[in-house]
Parts: sequence; structure tokens; C-alpha cells
Amino acid sequence: MKRLIALGRGFSRAEDGTSLAEFAIMLPILTTLLLGGVDVGRLAFLQQKLDRSASTVGDMVSQGQTITTAQLTDIFNAVAPVLQPFPTAPGVVIVTSVAATGGAAAAINWQRSGGGSLSATSAIGRPGQAPTLPTGFLVRDGETVIVAESFYNFTPIFLPATVLPRLIYHRAMYRPRLGSLLTIS
Repeated sequence: MKRLIALGRGFSRAEDGTSLAEFAIMLPILTTLLLGGVDVGRLAFLQQKLDRSASTVGDMVSQGQTITTAQLTDIFNAVAPVLQPFPTAPGVVIVTSVAATGGAAAAINWQRSGGGSLSATSAIGRPGQAPTLPTGFLVRDGETVIVAESFYNFTPIFLPATVLPRLIYHRAMYRPRLGSLLTIS
């Protein structure tokens, strides 16, 4: 009997299974943090890539004295390497020319989209309309502005509950360097 009591006291003092039980409790929490961290990291990386794609497209369009449809197609083809490793299908880049001419208020001259297959509407507006520009941004008479907007429909890989799917938007604005870019040739 003394041996059974001593054996019982030995089990009550043993802590061998405690670590295993604590690990079993923490494993789902650690897994959620790890997988959620991967999705948050992907989202941050994609934000940088979209900002870069809008800047790249806007800069490339604004460098020319004139622009053609073929040149715009080539510029939109440059979006895929900029976005790597993300696919271009859930995204799109929209380029808009905004100008004020002849003393009239600024208006949208033309607009083209490419670099992905997402159906998105420009936050600037539609051709022929007055543009919706950031507060304090002015387009003076005789000036043109090229606005490149990038849209991407982000879907998390692991935990949609931690990083909700969302439409990401970035915009870059450039003044043409050599020409007015009022029309597409």
C-alpha cells in the first residue's frame, strides 16, 4: 500500500505531459498567427507592387511627345513583370489624360485600360467628363496630366477571416514632359 501511495505522489509531481498539453493548446493559435502573417505579408508586398505598376505606367506614358495605341499596349505589357510573382488577371491599370485647354475647365480627353482583366471603373471619371482629382490638385489652362490607376482584387491564400478579400487601388499622376498627349494617335 505504501508503494501505491508513493507511486500516486510521483504521478502528481510529474510534469512530463504538461509541455505537451500546453503545446497542443497553443498550436492552433500559433498556426493562425503564422498563416495570417503570410497573408498580411503578401498584402503588403502587393501594395508595393501596385504602387510601382501605377508609377511605371504613368511615367512611361508621360515620357513621349505623342502616344499610339500600339505603344499603350506595349506599356500595359510591362505590368506583368512589375507585378511578379502576382498574376495580372485579377488586376487592371487605367491610364487617363486630363487637360485644360482654351480657358475651359479640366476635362478627361481619353482613357485606356490594360495589364489585366479585372473590370474596374476609373476613380477619375470617364472621357468627356470633368475629372475627380485630389483636393488641391489643379490642372491649369494649357496643362495636361496623365493619371495611372492600378486596381487589384486581392484574395488571401490561407485565412480569409484574418485578411479579408479586398479591392486595392493605387494612383500615380505625371505631367507629360515633351508633348500635350491630348489624343492617341
